[in-house]
Amino acid sequence: MFGESPIEIASIEMWYSRVSFELMMPLMHGFRHTHPHMSVMENQNEEYGLAQRKLGIKELENYDTIIQSRDFIAGDRFTYADLQMVTSLQFLVRLNKLDIEDYGNLNEYIIQVSSRPSFLI
Repeated sequence: MFGESPIEIASIEMWYSRVSFELMMPLMHGFRHTHPHMSVMENQNEEYGLAQRKLGIKELENYDTIIQSRDFIAGDRFTYADLQMVTSLQFLVRLNKLDIEDYGNLNEYIIQVSSRPSFLI
């Protein structure tokens, strides 16, 4: 899951970081700064939250294009970058009141990856 060669390890780390910072962070901040229930835990900035959600939507579109030509985000096999991407998408897209089915390639990717026996535990 973490790679075997230095190049594979670096590629997995790069994709894990890209998914975390380009896709997940904007969706997380979009939720944290706009959802009413988060106001007790956050000093919310709604303008920032809406801007982050907009950035997250842009990145969902970007990743929808990226994943259309691949089975896995970081290479030819399932890695922890896929684990991060799928679990985060399943959680954060819904929290932002978005529909993953609007991103057909990502939706298919989530279905494919989450149907793996190791995901069913």
